[in-house]
Amino acid sequence: DFQLLGTTSRRLFFDPDQGRSFLRTGNGFGYYFELDRPDRHWNWNYSGEGRTRDYRADVGFTRRTDTNRHRFFVRYDSEPRPRALLVSWYARQFTSLQFDWRGRLQKWSSDPQVRFNLQRQTVVGGGISFGYERLFEEEFGPKRAPGRPGAFAGDRSERSAHYHAVYGFWGTTPSKRYSFSGDIGYSVGEFDYDFGAGPRFPRVSPAALRSPNAPLDPGPGRSLRMESSFAYQPTTALRASLNYEKSRLAREDTGRTAFDDNIFSLRVTYQFTRFSFLRLRIDHTTLNARVRTQFLFGWTPRPGTALYVGYNDDARRNGFNPFTGQFEPGFRRDGRTFFIKISRLIRRSF
Repeated sequence: DFQLLGTTSRRLFFDPDQGRSFLRTGNGFGYYFELDRPDRHWNWNYSGEGRTRDYRADVGFTRRTDTNRHRFFVRYDSEPRPRALLVSWYARQFTSLQFDWRGRLQKWSSDPQVRFNLQRQTVVGGGISFGYERLFEEEFGPKRAPGRPGAFAGDRSERSAHYHAVYGFWGTTPSKRYSFSGDIGYSVGEFDYDFGAGPRFPRVSPAALRSPNAPLDPGPGRSLRMESSFAYQPTTALRASLNYEKSRLAREDTGRTAFDDNIFSLRVTYQFTRFSFLRLRIDHTTLNARVRTQFLFGWTPRPGTALYVGYNDDARRNGFNPFTGQFEPGFRRDGRTFFIKISRLIRRSF
């Protein structure tokens, strides 16, 4: 598999050597390739992708430009034994290397993992991860020069850190009515980019503690991530699921919490027929104290024809006003939306 893509755009491009943006035409290039060889027991895969500095895409999400990332994956699958307690198992190794178009190393990582498949669709596994990451200040703002400070605080234009992580995951389906799953991971050396996380979690780097307006001061931290979910389906038509996710990062140099977010998600779906359903979705995040609710009725009698009628509600609980920044206790509604969407596929041949 491979893809090649070129982009051209007329817009403002930031020049880190000049410390400001210029209106110009930028031509970019992107690529993706994958070599895959599956087998009964041994599987390997080699893939890579890259984007030049001036690559721009208005559709989709581009995490980083001026970067290349190559990955190698190898896995061994055991012979399945459907009647045994241990039905099957696999062990795999995932290695990645990331570098810019000037050949500078940005990141490397290695991630060995093992997984065991038991009876009743029960899965238990885990692994470790370790690697090294570098950050360059010209990706965050101006590059330092005589008489001009750079984007990073202090006398270093680069930050680097070694990181180590351990994680585990599990899941089981004791019956057709309900299932459980979850995972947990803890890492040391994961970067805090020093952007801050809203009014609840301002910047906690050494430079920011001295002055809130100080330049960025990225640094490694300790990260905890947890996720668990429960699904319940008492009938064929009704299904409900509850999901909880926690993500927390604390700086190693100051011991302060960079952010701590807890996300709760509830989804309930009732399928009247093959073509019509009613769905309720509620999401709550503690980072910005938002509560989002959606009711949706859908009718899809045939491919290309659909009717959706819904209501969205956006509120805050003990959050901060998005306009004034002031703390407001209790519930506050930020918006509500009623919507109807109709689509119809018209086929004509000539």
